[in-house]
Amino acid sequence: MNALRYLVSALLVARRAVQKYGPPVAQASGVSMHRQLTQLALLGVRYGISPEDYYRYRMYGKRFAEAAQFVPLDTNITRRGWVYRQLSIKKESLSDKRLFYRRCSMAALPVAETVAEFENGAVRWWSEGGLPECDLFAKEGAALCGAGAVRWDLKAKGQWSGDKEQGVDGAALIDELCEQSRSAMMILQRRLENHPDLIPFGPNGLCTVRVVTIRDAEDPTPELLLAVFRMPTGGNVADNFARGGLACPIDLRTGALGLAVYKDLSLAHIDVSHHPDSGAMISGAHLPYWNEVVDLALRAHRSFSEFPSVGWDIAITPQGP
Repeated sequence: MNALRYLVSALLVARRAVQKYGPPVAQASGVSMHRQLTQLALLGVRYGISPEDYYRYRMYGKRFAEAAQFVPLDTNITRRGWVYRQLSIKKESLSDKRLFYRRCSMAALPVAETVAEFENGAVRWWSEGGLPECDLFAKEGAALCGAGAVRWDLKAKGQWSGDKEQGVDGAALIDELCEQSRSAMMILQRRLENHPDLIPFGPNGLCTVRVVTIRDAEDPTPELLLAVFRMPTGGNVADNFARGGLACPIDLRTGALGLAVYKDLSLAHIDVSHHPDSGAMISGAHLPYWNEVVDLALRAHRSFSEFPSVGWDIAITPQGP
């Protein structure tokens, strides 16, 4: 009886998803809604693949055997945690941005300078002299998906403006971050700028390259696995996929960009060739400093060699990656 209820529930979930997302997918891909329903129901019942993953990763365009090999994010995270435990790896050196910054600094890796950290309503300064007279960037120090991200632009001497606040002085800025830190640890950094070639892809926020490196269990030498370019859209100050940003593949040999996609399920079937805000052509553009980006990712992994694989977020600034 439980198995029957699970089957009926899976079919209902698949049907609702196909009714919501299926029509534009059928028009764009030529895969009928009936085929989408059949494929999604089978993948859901047999392998636990969700409608979100089915439509986000365009499994309707893949052979069933290929789609069945997909590893959902929750499963991926669980397996990664198991690997870390077996290898006695402490993930905090990557997940806690304070520890990550210290370790990168010790290894002479270029990293966004942390000005201060905020926790439980208190500030701890990392730089002398208080707030520097420059644009700043705040975010949660141990969260994902750009949580708490706020860009603080220097408007005049001693005056910054954020997402909502206009013209606050240094004391008010610090007070606000202290208050936010009562619910989540915050860090404040000097804001990085896009390389001039990348400004059309991030008019209001920083673009980053997600470079994934991997090493064999018997060989500490890291290798390049894949790379994706991420772009903010609208007024977003962070490029995270979860905040409405775009992502596109990168040719590992040349640094050329491919067609971009959205994470939003209602838009995930669309190939995006031009940035929606600036109109700049994404597909075919080449990233500046591409070889240096790859070298930095590999050098960083050598400094964190206990990890089997790492996804690095690398900004390409006017001074390099």
